[in-house]
Amino acid sequence: MTAHANSLNDARSISTTSDGQIAEQLFQHYHQKLLEMPQVLELLRNHGIDDAQVLQKYMGYSDRSLNKVLPCARTALGGLVRGRLQAMQLLRRSGHEAFAGCVVEPCFDLNGVVCSACGVRFRRQASRARPRMVFWYRAGIYYAPFEFLLAKMGGHYA
Repeated sequence: MTAHANSLNDARSISTTSDGQIAEQLFQHYHQKLLEMPQVLELLRNHGIDDAQVLQKYMGYSDRSLNKVLPCARTALGGLVRGRLQAMQLLRRSGHEAFAGCVVEPCFDLNGVVCSACGVRFRRQASRARPRMVFWYRAGIYYAPFEFLLAKMGGHYA
């Protein structure tokens, strides 16, 4: 993760970090992972999403590497961070990511805080029956509808 994400490993700052900031750090991690994966970027290009849209929409990819970045679950800090991610339903009780294997598109509220996200699995995995599209909404009242580029195309390609 980038410099912002270092607070997930800092016991002093995590208690003052808001859920929105933690979610932002998670989606920042996903965004960085997507930019490091040329094969996923090429897949998106083949489905009509260019690099400019990836950057503008702050899209990311959940490559199941989050558990390697987060503090160990057996430590107090790891339990706290993972507990907050579980409370936001971004991490399952099993420790697996809600968006595992998905290209992810977050949406932001008027204050620039992540408030929802859409994930699409482009490749079918025969071993598990999982939904192709995953939606996440942070609790709150929203004054405008969410428009996900991935959701529009996900129904056709996913």
